[in-house]
Amino acid sequence: MLKNLKIKEKFFVIQCIMMLIVCAVTLAAFHTIAESYESQIYAESAEILQLASKTIDNEMKKVEKLSFQISTDSRIQQYLSERLDENATYESFKNKENLANRLLLFMHQENYISSLRIVDSRGAAVNTVLYSIADPPEDMEQVAIAGQGENRWIYGAPESQHLIAVRQIKGMENLNLEHYGVLMAWIDMGKLVKQQLDLSGSKLFFVAQQDRFVYSSQQGFFEERQFPFHHSNKGYTIEEIAGAKYLVSYLKSESNDELTYYNILPYESIAQKTEELRSLVTILFVALFVIVIIATRITAHSITKPLAALTEKIKMVQRGSFDVPDTHHSFANMDETGQLHRNFRIMLEKINELFKENYQKQIVIKETEYKALEAQINPHFLYNTLDTINWMAHINKQSQIAEMVEALGQMFRSIISKKKQLITLEEELQIVKDYITIQRHRFNERLIFKLKADQEAMQALIPKLTIQPLVENAIQHALEMMSEPCTIEVAVQLLSPPADDFSVREIKILIRDNGSGMEQEVLQGLRNGEVRSKKAGIGMSNINERLAIMFGEQYQTRIDSQLNRGTSVTIILPYKEGEQDA
Repeated sequence: MLKNLKIKEKFFVIQCIMMLIVCAVTLAAFHTIAESYESQIYAESAEILQLASKTIDNEMKKVEKLSFQISTDSRIQQYLSERLDENATYESFKNKENLANRLLLFMHQENYISSLRIVDSRGAAVNTVLYSIADPPEDMEQVAIAGQGENRWIYGAPESQHLIAVRQIKGMENLNLEHYGVLMAWIDMGKLVKQQLDLSGSKLFFVAQQDRFVYSSQQGFFEERQFPFHHSNKGYTIEEIAGAKYLVSYLKSESNDELTYYNILPYESIAQKTEELRSLVTILFVALFVIVIIATRITAHSITKPLAALTEKIKMVQRGSFDVPDTHHSFANMDETGQLHRNFRIMLEKINELFKENYQKQIVIKETEYKALEAQINPHFLYNTLDTINWMAHINKQSQIAEMVEALGQMFRSIISKKKQLITLEEELQIVKDYITIQRHRFNERLIFKLKADQEAMQALIPKLTIQPLVENAIQHALEMMSEPCTIEVAVQLLSPPADDFSVREIKILIRDNGSGMEQEVLQGLRNGEVRSKKAGIGMSNINERLAIMFGEQYQTRIDSQLNRGTSVTIILPYKEGEQDA
């Protein structure tokens, strides 16, 4: 199918197919891995919440059973019934002491019960307190009485982290159901959670009632106004809390609709895992890309092999051998390579026919025509053409085009018209300004150029095209590799002469950028002349050679660079004044 297509179409089709496969596989792999990891994280968080919910709910049910056992205990019932009829002070004291001792026995059944209290029908309270607790809410007795003997939960002050179980005590003798009092049990949620759950490490576990915390594994970690409370049954979300991101999983209690359990994981740790996944996907992409490159190279070799054979024929002709063997039948495709072989063979046949008759004559004619054409192209024609484009841009109000053409024309005049190798520093900096003017229209706000120069140094002599190639290198190797704005700075300073020699003054020229810099191995290779720019132009070695010839071996460029910090080039030149070229 591809046999008769053009070469560029073959490359285009093959590369498109390969890259589509690579992109599809990479995206599918990353999506699958990321989705799997997210599901795993949520499943683990939901499992922790489910376990915590069941554990705490079971303990709360045990407390409810214990409160029911206390309220129906025969001795408790007897003590309370006797207190209803008591009159003597000693009997009242004895009865209260017996009641407190009885409560103490029940309290020791669970060590997370901080206190038990019974308030009898006359309002007298009997307490058994092992830990300091906040004052109970004022409506506790009304809540208990409204429950008609069923357990009710009341939430203590947020800082106390207590739940209070309240239950009305009714008379059981002969089922008289007379109001004997109210039982209150303070549950220390901190002790309960630590005793039943493993919250080691950086785990954050919270129990909330409506829109406030009942228990917090790290008190003071969040302010309530900053915490995103949820009222649905279960789920998870990514929230920004107190300036940081967290994965918040939540689950409503099955036994108490007012309680919601939260498990919170720092999103930073999850992001770290995601970064590892991204690295894995990157490695996969690189591997696939290498496969694509190899396949493309193999395909390209099969396509370019006929071109290589044709190139060998052309080299034989260049060496003066016109008896080239006809191998075009080996490449009988009808694409460009096949046509090139056929046309080349026809051309050789015609050359061989005309060679004996007019070879020398044709050579002389061609050389004459070439020299005539070369003589017609001169700088004045180029300048006039650029001036014409400049005025046409002004007429059509294309200010950017006009500015670029004008800068380009000035650069050509400065570079071509001046025949001397040394020009003034002012002229060199003008070439740099014209070059920056052109580049600013290309890079817009991404290029930030700063120039600072001592006016006393403007008439100093400097080899032509010394600073501009270094600025061009900064744009190629720093600005073009960055997506952010790049600052390129040129600073010229006239140095003070040494204390012992007033006849020698030097100029320091600094060209620096804030690009990505380079590694020390590359920097050392560049200093030693082992690394050269891959782009055409005046390189660092060329500048050093011209400086050494004109000023001496001691005057060389010095390059410094730090990875991710930028690159700077320093030039020290002797201060020699000169006149501006005409």
